Amino acid sequence: MEESRQPYLKTPLALPVLFFAGGIILFQYFQSTAAIIAPLILSLISLLVSFFRPTSNHGTLFYGGILMFFCSLGAISLSLHTPTGTDKLNETKAFEGTVMSSVMTTTGSRSIVDVSQAILHDGSLRKTTHLRVILHTDDASLTPGTEVRFPARLSPISDIPVLDADRYAARMRTQGILWQTRVRSDEVIYLGNGSGIRAISLRCRDRIENMIQSSGLRPEAKAFINATLTGDRSLLPTSTRQEFADAGIAHILALSGLHLAIIASILAGILTPLDLVVHYKVRFIAVIILIWAFTLITGMTPPTLRACVMATVFYIDLLLERPHSRVNALCAATLVILVISPSTLFDPSFQLSVACVGTIILFAETLNPFRQHEHPRLHTAASAVVASSVAAAGSWMLTAHYFGKLSLLTLPSNLIVIPLMFPYILLASIYTILLSLGLDVGPLRFILDNGAEGLTLLARHTASSTLDFSPGPEAPILWGAAVVLGAVAFHYKRRGRIKYIPAALCLCGAIASAFIFRTDAEPAMIISTSQGTSQISYRHASGSGTDRFLRGATTVQPYGPVRFAIVQKKAELLPHEQMNEITTADIIMLAGSFKGSISPFITPGRQPLVILGPHLRAGVRQSIMSEARTLRLRTHSLRDNGPLRLPLSPFP
Repeated sequence: MEESRQPYLKTPLALPVLFFAGGIILFQYFQSTAAIIAPLILSLISLLVSFFRPTSNHGTLFYGGILMFFCSLGAISLSLHTPTGTDKLNETKAFEGTVMSSVMTTTGSRSIVDVSQAILHDGSLRKTTHLRVILHTDDASLTPGTEVRFPARLSPISDIPVLDADRYAARMRTQGILWQTRVRSDEVIYLGNGSGIRAISLRCRDRIENMIQSSGLRPEAKAFINATLTGDRSLLPTSTRQEFADAGIAHILALSGLHLAIIASILAGILTPLDLVVHYKVRFIAVIILIWAFTLITGMTPPTLRACVMATVFYIDLLLERPHSRVNALCAATLVILVISPSTLFDPSFQLSVACVGTIILFAETLNPFRQHEHPRLHTAASAVVASSVAAAGSWMLTAHYFGKLSLLTLPSNLIVIPLMFPYILLASIYTILLSLGLDVGPLRFILDNGAEGLTLLARHTASSTLDFSPGPEAPILWGAAVVLGAVAFHYKRRGRIKYIPAALCLCGAIASAFIFRTDAEPAMIISTSQGTSQISYRHASGSGTDRFLRGATTVQPYGPVRFAIVQKKAELLPHEQMNEITTADIIMLAGSFKGSISPFITPGRQPLVILGPHLRAGVRQSIMSEARTLRLRTHSLRDNGPLRLPLSPFP
């Protein structure tokens, strides 16, 4: 009996975290107080019975009551983090809040604003909590950490014209973002710099990013260093991010445990001389303070926060001189993140982070063929291979579900990239510190430029070995259950091979459901502008990749069942063959300095959609709109109505 209870006694936080997460899921899907009250009542009943009617299962009832209490706490936590102050949106005139981030997109500036109060039509103020809004505007001067006021014209996130708008809205909900608004630049009022710790840290990160941008590095290296040091991936081209994702090494672009472990190692090494002056524990306290400062400056993303809490638990165990439990550290980190932001449970980056770290903790040390005390060097070398292998095995189903791709070279790519990241981040940190002192060292710049280029080329070459594979949500859940049950059976020393049956059943169910319940992405097209350039972004039905046609010479391109044409010249100036192709197009975009009539492009029986580019002259625009009404054609103006999203099955 004692042997069977020993594994749980080593990980007392495992079940409370699972039930806390269960309470979050319960409230998310039922959205009622019953999700809070029901587990709480069951908890009270179990605790009362265990106290007043002791039986042989007294301990089971007591622990069951405690676990149901954690389930209720999870539901309460999510309910408390539900945005408040939005129940009377019709009475709200404007919002005030702090800009959390601001990036340039194909439709202008996109900023995430943490709203602090609402201004009603009668001039009174109302406090709002946990309300974040995406603010779209053509103003590029919005910077993180500033306080702004903007009109309260909110609309659901799902109305944003992006590929997979519903899936994008679900991902935004994991960050507590339910609403968006589009305003003109003259409608945004600046109220000054924010005074909170979060606002100060955002301004600090913004200064670091500006300092890197003003350096002599190549643009690719600037974007790469910004992503790996500050967590800002907005400067990375979409194609680069897609290539890293397809190659299975996208985690090096997101601040996670790998980056924080490297930063903590660098800090611990730099502070080693403190051991000669003060007690060695002072160095551990200094490392804890510095990694929390780094986490705060980089925006406290779930992977970084998870790694920071794990590192903090590790150093606290060293301070208290107690044995360290990596499973408890992961559970503590997960519990802290879910208490701070319960909706993070549904965030793909959080799930992938926990899946990778969890499988490494559960299997890596046991599967290593070399014992550390016998062959320390071989053990270290084998650890990289084993850790990468089990992390890929634990997260591949989640990766395929969220990205719609399955990389065949994930393991060798990680074995090459991960060892290279330590010297690269070390040199990037030294270079950034020297920049703050006004020094732009040429040799360091040369190494960082070529290092970023080499990593990008590696991702580009390995990205070609990907397969389109999109399992449904059932497959990752069953796969995770198989991993957990397999770990329990693996570390449980009794009952022979029969203990692996539940894990094997879940494993077979995950593989079967992955091929039966596939979630194929809907083909769609986005027509928008980027810095004054018209563009068409689209995705084929066979995969989640996105191709892009920029404005250029007059051209006609087929896309699945749809043919679209980009026209910049009068009909009289176009070759006869090109005119014939344009008359068969389903979408005609009039871009650049187009003049003249659209009648030559229209054949009897066809009614194409006419898109008016942002740079057409006012007189030409009015003439085309009038002519289109006469011909009963559908029109859309990118200047007046913004971007357009078109589903292609069936094409409207």
